[in-house]
Amino acid sequence: MMERRRERDIMWNSIRGGSCPICLLDLEPRFKQVVVLSRCYHAYCTHCIARWSQLRRICPLCNSHFNSWFSILNLSSTPFRKHFLPPLPSTQSRLPTPTRIVGRRRRVDRRALQWRRSFGNPAFVTTHVIAQRKIEWRASVYNNIGLQPDPTTLRCLEARCKGCSPCRLFVFMLQQHPSPNKSRKDALKNEIIQRIEPWIRRELQAVLGDPDPTVIVHVVTSQFIAWLEEKARMPSGQCDIGDGFIHPLRPFLRDKASTFWHELSCYSESCYNMETYDAVVQYRHLE
Repeated sequence: MMERRRERDIMWNSIRGGSCPICLLDLEPRFKQVVVLSRCYHAYCTHCIARWSQLRRICPLCNSHFNSWFSILNLSSTPFRKHFLPPLPSTQSRLPTPTRIVGRRRRVDRRALQWRRSFGNPAFVTTHVIAQRKIEWRASVYNNIGLQPDPTTLRCLEARCKGCSPCRLFVFMLQQHPSPNKSRKDALKNEIIQRIEPWIRRELQAVLGDPDPTVIVHVVTSQFIAWLEEKARMPSGQCDIGDGFIHPLRPFLRDKASTFWHELSCYSESCYNMETYDAVVQYRHLE
């Protein structure tokens, strides 16, 4: 009984205050629609991880293998349910013709390879070491001329998703309602700031080697919000950033200013939070 209560407490700690790494929705208010992986205790929306588990049985956050998950039945008692997953069906058994087998396998592999990197299991590596590894990786991106994120790796597994980030929602809202409700606009703007400022800080640390780029973070954030508002005013929804928004950053970032801005715009419009984006994004060289 004590062991089950301890295990339930661990699961609830994974859910409390967290968000789904795939769709970014808050988990705690929807705990009956949430599962916790049995191996690593990372929590996900049932729908999101169920779709993911049809492709791979590896935790998107830490790469731990799993074949089952837990769900909490209610908050006032210790019972929880453990659900075992059936084996992954083979591609060949579903698609008998050779041509369809090859085509389907390529599509499955491409999605399965989305989770491309891990920076260490938090159970064995300190958060400081993981953060430093990420900064070193980001610095290598800026030093490798011609690398750009592959847009096909920046969308979630939800069918027909065209982008569910708050930045895209903000632009769409302003396009539909040029004078929107102020409280709604401010709430969405704050959500964007909370999303991009940790990214901006980490990227500036990688580019500049400065452990505390707070002043520049505020400059970049204000420029980026202004760019989103300008983007919404453009008839096509696309805004040529030109030098207008990048120019204030050049004294700090010099020749990396344009790359920095492109990286920020890719992250801001992706479907993932920062931790998941780091594991998912795939880079390719411009031809």
